[in-house]
Amino acid sequence: LPVTLPLPSPPQPARPGCTASVASNFDPLATLHDGSCEYLPGGCTDPDESNYNPAAAVDDGSCVPHTIGCTVPAASNYQANATKDVGGCTFEVDGCTEPSALNFWPAATADDGTCIARRPGCMAGQASNYNAEATVHDGSCRYVLRACTDPTALNFAARGDPPASLVFEPDPASCVPNRTGCVAPSALNYDALATFYDGSCSFAVVGCRDPSALNYNPLAEVDAVGNRSCDLPRLGCAFASAANYDADATVDDGSCEFPLAGCTDARAANYLPIATSDDGSCAILGCTRPGARDFDPEANVYDGSCPPTPAGCTDPAAANYAAWADVSDAGLCRYGGCTDPLAVNFAPSATFGDGSCVAPLLGCTNSSAANYNPLAQRNDGGRCEPLRTFFLGEGEESPGRALSERAPGLLYGCTDPSAVNFQPLATADDDSCVALVLGCMDTEALNHDPAATRSEGCEYEVVGCDDAAALNFLRQATRGCADCCLPRVPGCMARGAPPYEASNFEPEATVDDGSCSFVLSACLDPLAANHIPGLSGIAAVTTISTGCEYAGCTNPDAANHDPRATVEDGSCERPPRGCTQPAAANFVPAARLDDGSCVVIGCTDPARNEFRPEATVDDGTCSWSVLGCRSPSADNYLPAATAGGPELCAEAGCTHAVALNYDPAADLYMEGACEWARGGCTASHALNFLASATVDDGSCYVLGCTDLLANNYADNATANDGSCLIYRGCTEDRADNFNPIARVDDDSCLFVGCTDSYAFNYDVLATIRSGRCEYADTAPAPPLLSPPLLLSPPPESPDAAPPPSSSQRVPRWAWG
Repeated sequence: LPVTLPLPSPPQPARPGCTASVASNFDPLATLHDGSCEYLPGGCTDPDESNYNPAAAVDDGSCVPHTIGCTVPAASNYQANATKDVGGCTFEVDGCTEPSALNFWPAATADDGTCIARRPGCMAGQASNYNAEATVHDGSCRYVLRACTDPTALNFAARGDPPASLVFEPDPASCVPNRTGCVAPSALNYDALATFYDGSCSFAVVGCRDPSALNYNPLAEVDAVGNRSCDLPRLGCAFASAANYDADATVDDGSCEFPLAGCTDARAANYLPIATSDDGSCAILGCTRPGARDFDPEANVYDGSCPPTPAGCTDPAAANYAAWADVSDAGLCRYGGCTDPLAVNFAPSATFGDGSCVAPLLGCTNSSAANYNPLAQRNDGGRCEPLRTFFLGEGEESPGRALSERAPGLLYGCTDPSAVNFQPLATADDDSCVALVLGCMDTEALNHDPAATRSEGCEYEVVGCDDAAALNFLRQATRGCADCCLPRVPGCMARGAPPYEASNFEPEATVDDGSCSFVLSACLDPLAANHIPGLSGIAAVTTISTGCEYAGCTNPDAANHDPRATVEDGSCERPPRGCTQPAAANFVPAARLDDGSCVVIGCTDPARNEFRPEATVDDGTCSWSVLGCRSPSADNYLPAATAGGPELCAEAGCTHAVALNYDPAADLYMEGACEWARGGCTASHALNFLASATVDDGSCYVLGCTDLLANNYADNATANDGSCLIYRGCTEDRADNFNPIARVDDDSCLFVGCTDSYAFNYDVLATIRSGRCEYADTAPAPPLLSPPLLLSPPPESPDAAPPPSSSQRVPRWAWG
């Protein structure tokens, strides 16, 4: 049946506006998105709830209340579902919970096995009743001391009210008797058995009493045993540099002889007229080059006077003989001669052919031939003729009567007298004549002539220094040599030797110019033992005074000490010597120089209170010793002890290694001596702060925001207090409702665009239609106000047309 369908309304004009229903300015009548949407982020706006969102502008009813409880897993009342901690956590404290233990801790709630049991007893290892199991000192220690118990002995050990804990065992062998007398071994009345000084020592000045001795002491009262204290002089030459030095001499007697070594050859440039012995330093200038024309065999210093010594051929028989050459170089010689081995005058020593070869005479050299010629020097190559034989009787053969006949032999060679190879003996010309052409035939000569047949007048190259100003200038040089010229540098070439040396010696000089100026370094002081006399008469000698040696008083303690003197001459004025220390027992007021004999009597033991650092002889006040503990604070203190280290003392202190103030040197533990290590939280702002803790064990828990995503995350917080502020919203910067302050994405992002996949401007991310789709046909897209009319469904048959390509867009709906 025919159906009548109403025609669709004509397209209405598009109305721009915000088409997103979630926007705060959504326009339900808008058909075309114009980008004016404004989005207010939604979320929980209640700050007291667990999911409070500070970025939310509109409450969306999603608030979730906090669960109050302990959020610290280590707490004994930890609540896993708690979201907010208000400080109600309780924690266990590890420590010693045994009240009778030494280290009992009232605050401990869990025993950690560190309790130290209380065991009274003697804890001193030095005591005879030491108890290794004891942990608390009970005052029961007894210390046995083996020592001198004689009250009259110097080392009586029981003096000074010793404590009752000391038990003395008598040791009579260790007692030091109290015997007075002179204890100084150097005294005249020394008593070797005396143990205590009574002030009775008598001293005398010991020294040399011989006035002739070097160490004579006018105050000496007693000679040393055998008078060995006197240093008697031995006269002689005491200077080691002198020619007649006496190694045994202790006092110089002025007999030293000091020779002056130098050059004694008058021909030398450094000749020293006053030298007494030659030192081999003579510098005789001259030509020192053997083979040179001016060679001086006596010269030892080259002065540049040698003529140049060029090398060349010195054989007069050579073609390149160099009469000017000083050095023969046989390898340079060139010899002309016959170089043809077949010639009569072949010369093996010739280095080049000079046209003088004489060809051998050619002829028959066969003596049995008919034309044999005894003058022929070489066979002519087939010109010999056999002998002809005939007989006397015709028809008769008689060999014994046969006769032979010879033809005259010819000599072949050059028969032209003008030829260079003319052979006077030749009787037949062999066409070998060579015309005479004079010239140099040596190929190494400068004027080599290849057309010459007889060599003469060869000229050769001479390589040498062609600089006329050079020291080795060679006048005959035809070609200069690179870097072979020696510069002519004038200067002083004679160095000399100490003590007579040239002050202006020039090591770079090549020609001595006679300018050498020599300086004599010697002692010129007339007061010196080694001064050189007679220099005033030699005006040409420049002198410098040095190396002077003096004889005099070498004793620095003498009144006439000469600081310049290096050798004693016996002139010292010897001061009186003796002990100059007023505190010494043998002090000598008249002594001006201390002789090292002072005897200071006193206590020499640094460990005693009576110790005198300057004492050299013990006076008995500390010559004895009592071994024991010298610390008054020790349990075994011995007042009479004069020797002993801290290892002998039983000191009180903290003896337990687990304590903070453990003292490894302590022996006795007293109540309260140890500071026990009590681990816990020592931070007062922490949840588990423990006021009695002495060591922080890292267990502190601090309230704060522990969510890394929160804007107020606290890195020092270990327990969440529910204060985290997490800004949630759209974090996609391409979304239309992008929220730049959001830290956590809440899946609320909105994308406005063309949602039709057939449109050219289809946006795959679009979630809200914008109404701005563009299509391939020219007709505008139909308005979205009226429902479209579907005329036919998409083809589904196998022959249906394929879907449109990306370049062919067709509308999804057909309008009519």
